[in-house]
Amino acid sequence: MCLVLAGGHALVDGVAVRCDVSIADGAVISVGRACEGGERCDASGLVIVPGLHNGHMHAATSLLQGMPRTGTLDSWVSSLWRFECGITPKEAYWGSLYAACRMLLSGITSFEDLHFFQGEVAKACTEAGIRATLSEALMDRQPWRAPSSVSSSLALGRAVRNEPLLTAKMGIVSVRMASEALIDEAVEAYASHEGLFSGYHLHMDEVPADRVHSMDAYGCSPTDFFFNKGVLAPGTTVAHCVHPSPHDISVLASSGARIAHCPGSNLGLRSGTAPVGAFLAAGATMCLGIDSPSICDGYDLWRDYRLVSLLHGVAPRSVLPLMAGTAGVHPGMPADLVFLDRRAFFPHRDAAGSLVLAASPADVRHVMVGGRFVVRDRTVCTLDADRVQERALEAADGVWSRLEASE
Repeated sequence: MCLVLAGGHALVDGVAVRCDVSIADGAVISVGRACEGGERCDASGLVIVPGLHNGHMHAATSLLQGMPRTGTLDSWVSSLWRFECGITPKEAYWGSLYAACRMLLSGITSFEDLHFFQGEVAKACTEAGIRATLSEALMDRQPWRAPSSVSSSLALGRAVRNEPLLTAKMGIVSVRMASEALIDEAVEAYASHEGLFSGYHLHMDEVPADRVHSMDAYGCSPTDFFFNKGVLAPGTTVAHCVHPSPHDISVLASSGARIAHCPGSNLGLRSGTAPVGAFLAAGATMCLGIDSPSICDGYDLWRDYRLVSLLHGVAPRSVLPLMAGTAGVHPGMPADLVFLDRRAFFPHRDAAGSLVLAASPADVRHVMVGGRFVVRDRTVCTLDADRVQERALEAADGVWSRLEASE
C-alpha cells in the first residue's frame, strides 16, 4: 500500500511544482503521478521539501543552553569540560531526546552526533523517530578520563547495525585532543571490522591552534595528517574546516569526505568562517551543522543557510544541496520530508530564494521520516514532548547545580 501526498506543491530541482508525491516502503516512489489505489493524504496549502540534515551535533549539550560564550573556543571548552567529565548516561539520554524533539520540530530529519554515551543517544533517536549517525568521541589529551574508547565505539557499531534509522561512524575528536596512538588504534579497529562503520567523524581546523599543533607534532597540516592516516575518504564527516590552506581545500575536495560547516557555532565562538565559496568551487561535498546547541541556543538550520548565502555570496540554488544533499524531492530518496506552510513562499516562483532567505522553523507544519509522520500540525507525535521537556529541565537543573558548586 502506498501513501499519496496529494494536492500540494513539491520542491523539484529547485522549483516548487504542483504535484502528488507517492510513498511506499519508506521511500519516495513517484513525483508528479499518484500511484493507483493508495491512501491519500491532503497536502494542499503545503510545500513538500527534503528533510534537513544536521551534519555535526553534540546533542546532549542541549542541557547547557545559556552557558556563557565569552572568549574563544578553548576558553569555552575549558568550561564545557566541567560538564563533560561528570555527565551521566541518563543525562545524555534526556538531553539528546530533548534535542531530537527540537530538531524534528524545526524540520531536521537526520543528524550526526559526536559525543559520549552514544548508546543512550541511540535509544533517544529511536524513540523520537529521527535518523541519526552516531560516533563515540575518542580523546585522551584532556585533564580527565573520557567515558569513550575504541571498545565503546565497536560496541556502538554492533548495537546499531540492524537499526533502520541508525548508523555508526568512528569518532575522533581532533588532532589536538587525540594522541597519535589513539588515532592509530581507531584506524586499525575500523579496518579490522569491515562494514561496522560508515566512515569517520572528527573536528578539523576549527581554530588556528589545530594547525599549529599538527605542524609542530607531525610536520604537516591536520588535513594531510588525517589523509595520510586514511581517515579522509567518502563517508567521513569533517566538522568546521575554518582555516584550511588552498592545498587542504584541494585534498579535502578530492578525498570525497564531507565538510560540515557550522557557521552559527563558529561565529558565536569567534572561530571565523569556513571558505565556503572556495570549497564549492573545488567540488567539495558540504553540509551544515549546529554543533553544540549550547553555543547558538537554538536548532535553526534555516538561519544558517541564510548566513551562508549572505556571508559568502552563494546563490540560493547552490545552497539547496547543503540542506539534504539534493535540490528537491525525487523518486528513490528516503521519504524524509518536511511540509512547509505555502504562505511562506511568496512569490512562489522563487522557491529556492524563499527556502534559503526566508524560511524558518515557524513554517514547518508536518515532518516525515522514513515515510512515517513524526510531527503533525507542529506537534511531535512519536512521544510526549512536554514530558521530555520536563525531564530534560530536571536533568539540566542537576547539571547546573554541579557546575555552580564547582566554581
